[in-house]
Amino acid sequence: MNFTETDLGFTQEKDGYLIFFGKNSATLDQIKQAYPELTFRTVHQKHTDVCVPSSPDSGEVIADAHFTDEARVALVVKTADCIPLLVYSKKQNLILAIHAGWRGVENQITAKSFVLAKMQEAEVFVGPHILQQSFEVDLDVKEQLEKVYLQHTEKSEAQVFISRDSNVFIARDNKFYVDLKTILEKQIQSTAIPFHLHELTIDTVSDTRLHSYRRDKQTSGRNLSFITRLKS
Repeated sequence: MNFTETDLGFTQEKDGYLIFFGKNSATLDQIKQAYPELTFRTVHQKHTDVCVPSSPDSGEVIADAHFTDEARVALVVKTADCIPLLVYSKKQNLILAIHAGWRGVENQITAKSFVLAKMQEAEVFVGPHILQQSFEVDLDVKEQLEKVYLQHTEKSEAQVFISRDSNVFIARDNKFYVDLKTILEKQIQSTAIPFHLHELTIDTVSDTRLHSYRRDKQTSGRNLSFITRLKS
């Protein structure tokens, strides 16, 4: 992926859209100073499956995804190991920003958001998050995510999946390592909406340029990401 690294984060302009994945050095005030032409909007994230239309008051709304067709409005999501998804449809002048932790993936927030926003096509950018080698979970979480994964797997594929180990769920020493991005991709496929997936493959746990709750616990901050359409 052709991202440019700056002091604040990783940026890419494509089709008149700006995609930004922030580092741990970037505060919202600093980002606003770097992009004074943009209006920044957030939502009150709570690991829900809720997606809302963006508005000037949406920062008070409990949701984990928001969308708009307004130009120069930057939709922000905050993460610290969870997946930031930044999405646009050039055909519709539509942007969508999603915060998807493992609970969001379990509750299928991405597929629900695509449907609610009435996406007809999508360029999907997956930002830095906890990668499989760092995402160690117990059996109960593995089973919850496995159930969701199998919902979007063809019956013949599911039989093969059950009969042998899958690369999505790797077992080691009574622990499991889960590939959240692949589960999420399956969920997008289930909507039948044409999409292209782009990934900035950086593990938040092992890369100290980024905040990680798993690594730093209560002292962790949040990585700020946003997407905007630059022209009316």
